[in-house]
Amino acid sequence: MKFIHGNIQNINSECIVNSTNKELLWEETTVNGDILNKGGIELINKLKSFKMPLNIGEPIITNGYNLNCENIIHVVPPHWKVKGLINLTDDLMIYTYQNVLKLAKLNFIKEICFPLLGTGAFMFPLNRAIIIGLYECMKFQQNYNIEISFCINDGNKIQACRTLYNIIKCDFDNIN
Repeated sequence: MKFIHGNIQNINSECIVNSTNKELLWEETTVNGDILNKGGIELINKLKSFKMPLNIGEPIITNGYNLNCENIIHVVPPHWKVKGLINLTDDLMIYTYQNVLKLAKLNFIKEICFPLLGTGAFMFPLNRAIIIGLYECMKFQQNYNIEISFCINDGNKIQACRTLYNIIKCDFDNIN
């Protein structure tokens, strides 16, 4: 597991994950907006061909277009403050990671880079999001050979990821 300091739209990886909204619309100050800006008009036009709205945790895949990746998996993570979902948000985040990883496997992807899903505009609590993401990725790696990284543009968030990764890894090592 790698933690990369930077912006995901600039990462050189076989596949990156785009944390998007239900309509796949461009948003100025988000990871999604950055990916769509760099991906260009072909990517935006391709996204318009998908049936909307996308459901939470149900990813789609496109080519990488003008980005430094072969593929982009687009997924809507759960929003922490949506009425009626507060008790389901952890389960929905688990579902989101599981489905992204399943789609990667179905497309024979061997390298994937995630942002911290849901921790920006969707307001998912940072440590919860990190623990769920790391745990689901580590669990998936037990049965499928895939290189997983997280691209984070904030040094404090990277440190939180590394700390929580070491704790979760100890638990995995004790189980196996």
